[in-house]
Amino acid sequence: VARIRQADAQLRIADVLFMQESFAEAAASYETFRDLHPKHEKVSYAMFRVAKSYFNDIPSPISRDLTPATKALDAYNEFLKRFPADKQTEEAKKDVGEVRKTLAEKELYIGDFYYKRNFLESAKPRYQKVLNQFPETQAAKDAQERIAKIDKRLSENPANIRPTKGADGK
Repeated sequence: VARIRQADAQLRIADVLFMQESFAEAAASYETFRDLHPKHEKVSYAMFRVAKSYFNDIPSPISRDLTPATKALDAYNEFLKRFPADKQTEEAKKDVGEVRKTLAEKELYIGDFYYKRNFLESAKPRYQKVLNQFPETQAAKDAQERIAKIDKRLSENPANIRPTKGADGK
């Protein structure tokens, strides 16, 4: 009985952190609960909340560090794999779509940074990554268009290739 109360208390602490919008701390608390109580009846709830905590911690401008997005995607995928029939599955799938869109837009943003500076050989792999990893997104359609523009520019004038600088600046 004491062990059950301890587990419930740990989950409540994580919930309080989540409600206070301390999402990184909430995720850590839910992960601890999941690790310490893998067979608990509320482990699916804890796993979903790990993912939701990371999801809510994703910064809004895509130019920022999107580590929480990657963690959210991993956590949602783990949740969906382990609990495909859970009542939270639909919300998890919707959030996965949003995270994938955000990550695709980030890669497109980086590709555009290189493209605008005429580093075509650096831009193209970023656009290709969007196509390969996030083919269902609008960003993939945009990346396809940019790849076509790069290929056209390079075929018309190979001098458009601007060498990519190495770490040593050479």
